[in-house]
Amino acid sequence: MGRRDYRNITYLPISRIPFVGNIHQFDKRSHVFSSLLVRMAKLCQQQQEQGCFCLWHSLWPMIFACTGKNLATFINNSKQLVKSFDYTFLEPWLKTGLLTSNNAKWRTRRRLITPAFHDTQLLHNFMLIFNEQSCIFARRLGECIRTGEKGKAFDMFPYISSCTLDIIAETAMGEHVDAQSSEGKNAFVTATGR
Repeated sequence: MGRRDYRNITYLPISRIPFVGNIHQFDKRSHVFSSLLVRMAKLCQQQQEQGCFCLWHSLWPMIFACTGKNLATFINNSKQLVKSFDYTFLEPWLKTGLLTSNNAKWRTRRRLITPAFHDTQLLHNFMLIFNEQSCIFARRLGECIRTGEKGKAFDMFPYISSCTLDIIAETAMGEHVDAQSSEGKNAFVTATGR
């Protein structure tokens, strides 16, 4: 981020301690962190007119878009392609794909997949699948929350993985693998879980 970008950030609604930022509000304990998320959501609602706000993790600003229009401005910006340090946590899992790669690598990969999305009806054709699988995913999470211990964390990875597998298999290959409802008993699910 350039010096000019940092100067522009000062115009955003900020409440921070110099050099510390908002780091004192970040806590490893889940109940404290969840209350921070609730405060951030309220701040986001209050800043609807402004459109975004900024939290500082020490010297690093984190900008939060409060409206879809402002989020689109950030996402569609092809000049700021250098990812923040947060993305390094995803690299062991996703490697350096379209989401985590920078500059030249990102441009090359984006150029490869862009023609596939010029058909405006492409994603609309899959909305039924997205909605159906998302409803199953939400129902499974709801069951897990209802049956689990209050305040105890649980591993969401299997739920997200099986939902993703169902969506990808049905949209890309036309196969209904039932990864979410088979609870891992499906041969395809077992093979991809290795």
